[in-house]
Amino acid sequence: MRITVERPNDLTQRPDPGREAVEALALAGYCSGKLTSFQAGRLPGFTSRFEFEAFLKASNIFEHALSVGDLAEDLETLRKLDGIADDRRVAAASLSSLPLNTPSSLSVRILSPGIEAS
Repeated sequence: MRITVERPNDLTQRPDPGREAVEALALAGYCSGKLTSFQAGRLPGFTSRFEFEAFLKASNIFEHALSVGDLAEDLETLRKLDGIADDRRVAAASLSSLPLNTPSSLSVRILSPGIEAS
């Protein structure tokens, strides 16, 4: 999509007025909640969320940054997931230590269709 904007002459004297306009649009959309961080980051061409977060920080935008509470919730989630992973590792270790009740040698016969096993 192409958008054309007429600017006053004094704004065209800036080093990169087009880039500045796109960045301002991305910031406004993100701060208003109209754009997600992913959408807002794509407008100026950022390829990762880390680039967009660095751009927010450089633009002094901190109101959408993670709070201590957000980080505490993330840490709790990670601890729960780690506990689930530990439980699965313990279960797998328990299963691997069980003796298998299988014959010491296993014989396999492949039968062709229409031939009965004897």
